[in-house]
Amino acid sequence: MAWQKQKQQQQQQNLLRLQVAALQQQAQQQQQQQQQQQQESYHLLHYQHHQQQDHQHPPQQPPHHQQQQQQQQQQQQQQQQQQEYVFLSCGY
Repeated sequence: MAWQKQKQQQQQQNLLRLQVAALQQQAQQQQQQQQQQQQESYHLLHYQHHQQQDHQHPPQQPPHHQQQQQQQQQQQQQQQQQQEYVFLSCGY
């Protein structure tokens, strides 16, 4: 009996390790996506800004503001994913 219990615990630990590894990978991917999005939005804003200057329109929004919004959204997504993982691992 004790031997079986030990084996179960090991399996659970392995599952948790896999999940943690998966989470870390996701987090890294999200950070990379975040950087790309920031660069893209900055380029777009830069482009818009130049166009607006040509037509002499006031700029819509400083680039800093939009970047912060994107970061917050992605952090929320990440937290939700982590909560789902914890919920799943408790089900085993």
